[in-house]
Amino acid sequence: MIWVTWAQHRREALVSGLLLAVAAILLVITGLGMAADFHRIGATACSGSGVPCDSQAFPLRWHRVVTAAFALMALPALLGVFIAAPLFSREFEQGTNLLAWSQSITRLRWASTKLGLIAGMVLVSAAALGVLVIWWHAPLDLANFDGPWSAFDIEGIAPVAYAAFALALGMLAGLGIRRAVPAMALTLFVFVGLRVFIAQIRPHFLSPVSGAATDLRQGSWTVSTNYYADNQGHQL
Repeated sequence: MIWVTWAQHRREALVSGLLLAVAAILLVITGLGMAADFHRIGATACSGSGVPCDSQAFPLRWHRVVTAAFALMALPALLGVFIAAPLFSREFEQGTNLLAWSQSITRLRWASTKLGLIAGMVLVSAAALGVLVIWWHAPLDLANFDGPWSAFDIEGIAPVAYAAFALALGMLAGLGIRRAVPAMALTLFVFVGLRVFIAQIRPHFLSPVSGAATDLRQGSWTVSTNYYADNQGHQL
C-alpha cells in the first residue's frame, strides 16, 4: 500500500515538495539579509530597552518582502484543494477503489495508509515551515514592528492547524461528493469562507484591555499602533 500510494500521488508530492523548498530557500535568503541589516543599523542595542531609536527605517526597507511572505497563507488552501480533495474522490470517480478493495487488504487499511502517509508528510512540512518563519520574523519582532502577533497566521503552530483543517476538509468533501473537481471547488469555497469569517470575529473573542502605554506587558497583542488616545478614548 505504501508503494501504491506513492505511485498514485508522487506527482502531487513532488510539486508540493518543490513549492515548499522554494519557499524555504526564499525565507532563508531574505532572513539572513534581514538579520544582517537589523544588526547593521544598530537596532539590537535599543530593541526591548525602552530607549527611543530609529528602528522604523529597518522594517520599512523590508516591507515588500514581509508583505509577500504572507502568500504562505495560501499554502493550506492549495493543499486542501489539490491534494486532500482528490485523494479519495478520484478513486471513487475512476473506480480504482474497487481494484484495491478486491485485493487482500481491508478497506480500513486502504484508507488509513493513504491518510496516514499524506497527513504525516503534510503536518511535518507545515511544522518545519512554521519554525522557519519564527526565525525569519525574529528581527521584525525585536524591532517591535506591527507588534509581536503580526505574523500569527504564518508562524508557529498556526500553519500546522490550518494544514490539518484543510486536509480534513478536503478529504471530507471528497468522500461526500466522490467527484474530484466539485470536491476541489467546495474545499476552496469553504476554507476561504471560514478563514474570512474567523478573521472578522477574532477581535471579539476577548475584550481588549485598555491602559497607559507604559503598562503594556511584554507580548501584549496590540490592537492598534497608529495613534494615541486620551483617557476618554479620543484619538490624538
